Amino acid sequence: MLKYQGAILSDETLNMLIKEAERLNVPPSYLIVKLHFEGIWGTSAVARQDNNLSGMTYPNTSMDALTRPSGVQVTRGGKRPANEGGNYIHYSSLDDFFKDWLYLIRRGGSYNIADSSTFDEAVKGMFRYGGAKYDYATMNLPECDKKGRYEAYLKGMKARRQAINQANNGELDKLDKGVDSMAVTANAVINEAKKWLGANKWGARHKQIIDGYNAVRPLPRGYAVQYSDDWCDTFVSFVAIRTGATDLIDRECGVERHKDIFKSKGIWLGLVRPQVGDVIIFNWSGNRQGWGNHIGYVASVTGDRITTIEGNTTVNGQSTVAYRTYAWNSVYIQGYARPKYAEGGGQAPKVELSGDIEQLARDGIAGKLGNGEDRKRLLGDKYEAVQAKINELLSGTTVEKVQEKQQEAIEKVSKSEISDEDKNEIVQGILELVKAEDIKAVIEKALKD
Repeated sequence: MLKYQGAILSDETLNMLIKEAERLNVPPSYLIVKLHFEGIWGTSAVARQDNNLSGMTYPNTSMDALTRPSGVQVTRGGKRPANEGGNYIHYSSLDDFFKDWLYLIRRGGSYNIADSSTFDEAVKGMFRYGGAKYDYATMNLPECDKKGRYEAYLKGMKARRQAINQANNGELDKLDKGVDSMAVTANAVINEAKKWLGANKWGARHKQIIDGYNAVRPLPRGYAVQYSDDWCDTFVSFVAIRTGATDLIDRECGVERHKDIFKSKGIWLGLVRPQVGDVIIFNWSGNRQGWGNHIGYVASVTGDRITTIEGNTTVNGQSTVAYRTYAWNSVYIQGYARPKYAEGGGQAPKVELSGDIEQLARDGIAGKLGNGEDRKRLLGDKYEAVQAKINELLSGTTVEKVQEKQQEAIEKVSKSEISDEDKNEIVQGILELVKAEDIKAVIEKALKD
């Protein structure tokens, strides 16, 4: 995270800019400073009103909406200053802005930015003086003064870079030199995954996950994930994208292919005692040498039990992001990949949970909050109140009621239109409670925990 003039550049955006700088082969500070110089990292009036972080101009046309060469649909935004005339582009989202902005400065496009070894050289590539087809900004200078336009813009950019660098203890210098001062930790990855708990398939946050995966190009194997697809590995990759961890695990939407990537990176360990931040892979037939069926992150480890965070897992018939708990060596677990995280990330940190007590209690019963010490750690000072509500909600539970619900659930699952993978997972969970004494033990344990 970087700060300057009251604006904050989030780790998510910063990591994305660093990756794009690597792709373009330019100093990261160039993209970072450019976004502050033009839109104060999203806090300028234009950025807030039009999702336009760089002051990009709407074409001189009578049409109020159009499709840009990047494929992004835009509309006419607010008016530019009177001495400049025209309007700004209005983007429907920041994702649309970044897609269009990065297309504009792409390698082989109208500007000669790519493969610039210095900050000054990258700025120069934005102007005809540096080989661009057009001048990125006029700087209120005549068209014939190509050098003057470049030098005026460069002066402002260099002053801004110096100020941001000083305000952040030389961080821009470190980034440009390739110093990994913001290396990814296991905690950072798990905290990001936790932000998406409860994201249900077909909902707005599910759409963000799918769109976020598809926004990073080139797509693995050229495939754009559909909203209707199974999405467990898409979620794992999306979290990696958000935290800048794609160098550690790469990106994929297919579990078995991702396992192959882990092997090629030397991080696939097979069945070993896991650590927080490990990536876990399942096979629902219990075949450890077979095809990987499902994937997630290890969020905590307590003795022989682990709590995971998984996308496209099923809770009450709904495909969602949720916690799951297992024995670390469950027959359904093929093994673990251990990304090469930075030091200091091996213990999952406490996360504040929102929601009223009854909702948290229902989340607990649904398995979203783990059990025992995991639940205490997650809930903090809310633990006693939530646990009391869980006890209240479960106190009327009987073996007969559970068995009745069990049969209803199996019938409902068999008739549903969810994927076979989800059906297998749900039915397996239901069938684990076959005997009355097993059901009673689960109820008693829930009340005790």
